[in-house]
Amino acid sequence: MIPYTTTRDTTAGHDPRFGTDHGVGLDRLGAALLLWWGVQAQFEERFGAEEAAHMRASLEEVVQTGFMPWAE
Repeated sequence: MIPYTTTRDTTAGHDPRFGTDHGVGLDRLGAALLLWWGVQAQFEERFGAEEAAHMRASLEEVVQTGFMPWAE
């Protein structure tokens, strides 16, 4: 698990949520991507590749409307 903190030292472009060793961060990102791709493959197997593509296209249409309820 990647620890989360709201304290940031932005004077040097450092964000403690990601640590100072960017190689470690890239390793974690790579590991997460492998897991993500595996889950996406399982989703498409169970839901159907064509249906998943339609769902993603629909979600993209929603995003393109500018609807962002999480924006402040």
